[in-house]
Amino acid sequence: MTAARSRLLLAAAAPVTFLLGFQLAPANAEERPTAAPAPHAQKALSAAVVLKEDFTESTRRWTGKNARLTPLRVASHRQFAIRVSRTTHRAKEPFSLYAAPRPVRATVARRAYTATARIRGARAGGGGVCLKLREMRGVRVVRATSDCIRAGAGWQRAQVRLLAARNGSEVGVIVESRSAKRFDVDGLTVGVVRTLSASPKCKGPKCLAPPATTSTATTTTPPPATTAPTTTTAPTTTTAPTPTTPSPTPPPPTVIRASGLESGDFSGFDQTNAAPGTGVPDPTTLNVTSAQAYDGTYSAAAHSAANAISANKYSRTIFHNLGWAAGTDVWYGCAFNLPAGFYAKQQGQIDLMRWDNWSDDPTTTDRGGIVIYGPPATGKAYLIRARLGGGGSELVGPFSISEGRWHWLEVHQRFSAGHTSDLSEVYLDGNLVGASSAPNWNDRRITSIRFGIVALNDGTQTNPVDLSFDRAVLAHGMVGPLG
Repeated sequence: MTAARSRLLLAAAAPVTFLLGFQLAPANAEERPTAAPAPHAQKALSAAVVLKEDFTESTRRWTGKNARLTPLRVASHRQFAIRVSRTTHRAKEPFSLYAAPRPVRATVARRAYTATARIRGARAGGGGVCLKLREMRGVRVVRATSDCIRAGAGWQRAQVRLLAARNGSEVGVIVESRSAKRFDVDGLTVGVVRTLSASPKCKGPKCLAPPATTSTATTTTPPPATTAPTTTTAPTTTTAPTPTTPSPTPPPPTVIRASGLESGDFSGFDQTNAAPGTGVPDPTTLNVTSAQAYDGTYSAAAHSAANAISANKYSRTIFHNLGWAAGTDVWYGCAFNLPAGFYAKQQGQIDLMRWDNWSDDPTTTDRGGIVIYGPPATGKAYLIRARLGGGGSELVGPFSISEGRWHWLEVHQRFSAGHTSDLSEVYLDGNLVGASSAPNWNDRRITSIRFGIVALNDGTQTNPVDLSFDRAVLAHGMVGPLG
């Protein structure tokens, strides 16, 4: 990534203030939040090319919406590109370039599709431009992802990745802007990620088709031949029509552990704890409530104490005895509701969903999961990997979890020996927000996972913190949001 590129999303640089929490391991280190790790360059996932467009021939397969398309020659790299110019005069109305027909005609559920493109604007600070992939069923959008850049006078690379939700959908590619006057596009490529394919031998466009299904035609065997008078016509043998077989649907996920709190208590978890719980004016609490719920009638209400800087603060539920190791491929998720004003009260990092091996090593505990950074990056969420007292890395992010409503947050991780096939994906409300094939664990057994206010930066968080959570799940396969 070049220094010239300025993403619309916050840069991934970790706040330096949180690194101090990593270097000084407290006496009861298991309760501390996972410190913000240093950023790293994520590994690219190899993809079989479906569409590769350098615009050298024509623009016949491309259509503009509220836009005029103009082929142009780019002297800097002796190639062609396409210029997309706004034709609408309504402020903030989007204009775009899109492929027609859509490049992927039949998706395979849970197979990943990618798009990359080089984009430049008319001038420095020329407005935001987004490269998008959309999974479509007719005119209905099933799932969408995007990568947005601040398009300047120089060429910049955008890359986006989408995990298909269903078999038999189409995937469309779009380059769109709301704020620019025009932008240029070159080197647009769409591919399918082979590393996520169910079959490692699958190559090329054949990977895009749903798995082949076979059906056996049923025929009616004629009766044995008999001698008949010459005036009698022999009966006609008929063949039954070949039955049609619908496209296969992915099997439902196998749930390992789940607690929807519909028992009205925390009996679905192995452990709950909240601290400090006594001896302070505003004790930390963890309760089951029917005031609101994501799924069913009940949810968990977590509240952390105010004005208790020196005390560990957490309000959480726990699944123990996981035994995750090399070869584990797991999905874990939970619904969260951050109330209005949550970020205004946040003064330090908050961990929402975190796995660890504290029971094996309370001193240099391995950790991974979803955290929300505090100032100066308040509201920016990441999937991270870390070790207490050591380093770590950001795997996915930043992304934002809005206040005042329920969100389904789900993580898919595959842990491999030697990190040869590690995979991390984060989904928010069923939409992929990012993925990485960088190392995602520390090669030691993972024993527990925690949900709720897992930990706070107790050195800075003097304001109370509240949130609700529901439907904590561990599964083999994507569970997905309600509806």
